[in-house]
Parts: sequence; structure tokens; C-alpha cells
Amino acid sequence: HWLNSEGIPGILPELKEIKALWDTGQLLPAIDHMEMLVDNSAEQLLQAAEPEIKRFLLTLDEENANHFRHYNSRKLEEWYEHTQSQEIKIEHELAQFTRWFGRLNNDQVERVSDSISLLPNEGDVYRENNRVWTERMLAASLARNEQVLEAWLEDPSNWWSPEYRAQRSANRKQFQLAAQGIIDTLSSKQRRKVSKRLGKWIRSLESVVPPQKQ
Repeated sequence: HWLNSEGIPGILPELKEIKALWDTGQLLPAIDHMEMLVDNSAEQLLQAAEPEIKRFLLTLDEENANHFRHYNSRKLEEWYEHTQSQEIKIEHELAQFTRWFGRLNNDQVERVSDSISLLPNEGDVYRENNRVWTERMLAASLARNEQVLEAWLEDPSNWWSPEYRAQRSANRKQFQLAAQGIIDTLSSKQRRKVSKRLGKWIRSLESVVPPQKQ
């Protein structure tokens, strides 16, 4: 309901502005705007869903908690596979850029690779942060502690470890450096690929929003 009434109608003009920036050659501002849109949209969606998420979490029992722990432990290696080595992390980042820009040339690959580095104990920091917030969330749910759950859902970063927070910031800077490194090397074909993808997203979102909401 929130997506139809507020979420998508709010995202659409932002996406159109990003596409306009991109199509007029303002590539870095377009990327910066996209990063902000992703972060803000995720935060707004969480806030809109907070009452229902909290209501659900307050129904969990020990069996549910143990199932979630088991699920989490199985998925951690998959989620943080890119932290296994420097080479795997670079391959992971190159794949993300390729999804947007298409095949990268050798110079672009080198520029991205030079910007990406595996941080000390990166995988361990990510997994431990996940484990800590999972246990705090489950403990609050089983204790029916609404205040703790509300505070967490209002700002999940409150439960980030200092190490995780620092690594998250460092990884964002690495992405930004990689983007800056290749932005001026993009071919016309690569630029068109991004524009077409943004256009497809805009048309898809417009198709599910009533005309008066656009």
C-alpha cells in the first residue's frame, strides 16, 4: 500500500532526474543521486513497514528463533563470499559495474581493480556484526520488548559495530573511487546502456502507479 501511495510516486521523479542528469553528461552527479535515492528509499520503506514488522517479531517463539539462526548461518558464507580474497572481491565489484555498463575494456578493468582492496578481517567483521544484531533482535522479540525493537527498526545502524561501520564507509569510498576512475572512459554504447536501464525502470514503475499518482 505504501509503495503504491507514496513510495513509487516519490521514487519516479527522482529516477527521471537521475536519467536527465545522465543523458546530459552529468555522470558523477547522476551516480551520487542514485546512491542517495537507494539509501533514502530503503529507509523510507523500513519506516513505513515498521509497525507490521514489529507486530510480526513480537509473535516469534524459540522454534522460530532457532530456525532463523540456522538459516542465517547457512547464508552467511554466500552473502559475504566476496570477502574471501582480494581477487574475489575485485571480481565481485567488476561484476557490479558490468551489470550497469556492459563489457569493460582493459583500462576500465584496471582502474576498478586499482580502487578495490580487501579490508583487514573484512569477512569476519561482517559476519560478527550480522551475528550480534541477529541475537539482539531475537532476544528482544522473545522478551516481547517493544521499545528495543522500535529503536532498532527506526535506525538499524544503532546496532552496527564500530568496525562494521568503518568498513562500510571504507567500501563506499572504494566504490566511489572506482566509479570516478572509469566514468570519463565510458563509450557511447556504455552510456546508452545505463540510460536504457533507467528508462526501463521508469516505465515499469509508471505501469503500476495510477495516473493521478504520477
